[in-house]
Amino acid sequence: MARTPSKRNQEVLKSQGSSLLSTAAAALNPKADIPDIVTFAEHPYFLGKKLYPRQKSFLRLMYLETELMTDYDINVINEWAEQFYEGPIRAGVQPDVWDRVDWLKERGYSHFRETLSIGGRRGGKGHIGAIAGAYQNYKLIMLDDPQWYYGVDRSKDLFLFVTATNLIQAKQYQFADFANAVLNAPCFEKYLAVGKEYFIAFRTPADIRRIAEFERRGIRVERLVASVRNLAMSSNSRAGRGAACFMNIFDEFAHMLVGTAGPRTSDEVYNAFTPALDQLGKDGM
Repeated sequence: MARTPSKRNQEVLKSQGSSLLSTAAAALNPKADIPDIVTFAEHPYFLGKKLYPRQKSFLRLMYLETELMTDYDINVINEWAEQFYEGPIRAGVQPDVWDRVDWLKERGYSHFRETLSIGGRRGGKGHIGAIAGAYQNYKLIMLDDPQWYYGVDRSKDLFLFVTATNLIQAKQYQFADFANAVLNAPCFEKYLAVGKEYFIAFRTPADIRRIAEFERRGIRVERLVASVRNLAMSSNSRAGRGAACFMNIFDEFAHMLVGTAGPRTSDEVYNAFTPALDQLGKDGM
């Protein structure tokens, strides 16, 4: 959903000269073009990633893209569902997965709100997490003004948190996978404001127009105007409170503390971070 400046704002921009006008005009996005998740992952304009066939099936399932599933995808997901209760170790997806998909789609969801990716080393968990995180960022940016769309105060930044048992682990693994994905993707180039090993921020078209308006008024803003933010964090339940969050990624969640009382336990971290998704309603992930 995109918006354009009011007639008055367009006249103001024109009065400021071609440089300011071109800056603001470049930020307008009259028609967002959101590809499906597999196209987003593989196309060179987007992430340019290599996916294995079952990774494609997994992503299409995560994003409820049943209309794009091939016979192979459906057979693989059915196989996962059938083997869930077989053997001493559970593997696959819940046997009622198709009922869950139908329930979500009937209620207007575009993806599963929660996905547990449980697998061994080199199983592609970070790869999938990076793709999903990049996709959620891109969809927000393509809304043009996500704060307006979700009824959030325009000064409120929107966060993706990558949380691990400590900051070093968060930066070196899942956040690094995410950073490599978005920093190498042409589709993000014109929106990138900050690209660090622990923090990446994107400017939405509305942010760019806001900067142009500050310049027109001669206001020097010390605060970073880039409202889609991605941050690596250690597992501390206090750190994630109060933010407007569009996605939480918990890396190595099974290795967080359990069985004790304190802000770093997995239960406390989950219970503290999850309510921050509510401001985005069905789009929180």
